[in-house]
Amino acid sequence: MWMSLVIFAASLPTPEVTPVSVKLMSFDAPQREVIVVDEAGKPAAVKLYSHSLTSPISSQAKAGKFSVFSAPESPDPKAPPVALATADIPPGETKLIAIVSGMGDATRLNLIPDHSGVAAAGTLRFFNLCPKPVGLSLPGEHQVIPAGKDLVIHPKVKASEYGQAQLFLPQEDAGWQVAGGMRWLQLEDIRSILFLLPAPGEPGMIVIRGIEERIVEELRVPAGVASDKKVSKNKEFVK
Repeated sequence: MWMSLVIFAASLPTPEVTPVSVKLMSFDAPQREVIVVDEAGKPAAVKLYSHSLTSPISSQAKAGKFSVFSAPESPDPKAPPVALATADIPPGETKLIAIVSGMGDATRLNLIPDHSGVAAAGTLRFFNLCPKPVGLSLPGEHQVIPAGKDLVIHPKVKASEYGQAQLFLPQEDAGWQVAGGMRWLQLEDIRSILFLLPAPGEPGMIVIRGIEERIVEELRVPAGVASDKKVSKNKEFVK
């Protein structure tokens, strides 16, 4: 009987393993630790933060899915990690940003393509997590971001100068009402990922949660030119 099960298991198709590069962040907790599968297929602990992305992690996806795990509660050192959340990888994507939210059994995982590189430097990437479309007005741009969608913009603001943007929500009379805003220092080696959410306890208002990442590996600095640009800490989110 057991031999038959072994033979049967061996005959089953092995899930396709795809190498992926993942940067992770914690959406709710300021800091937390999860376990991912590394490029060798072994569990690796990773610390996540709500204010920044991790460095790129070479990992594996099986059958088009990526998972995060927690440490097993069993004292047995051979006990496998416990799956916290799993998400489908966007078709054709191998560079990902993994957003881990919730805690315990309520942990959720969202995967979005990581469009980094030279083209991402100096950009603002907005994710509309509101149940309604959000209007966006900033220098040289007037856009509407549908609910659940994202938008990438390279603001028409000179490097090292401040820019301002306003956010709007649609009203029942078909008009738009100011629902929030932001002010930022435009730096051309920084990309910002900004999440738009309903303001708790304030109907009709939007709060912005954001992280910044310095694009350094892809940027070419001419020989002999010193670069003293630093990560901007000057974004101010206002309602």
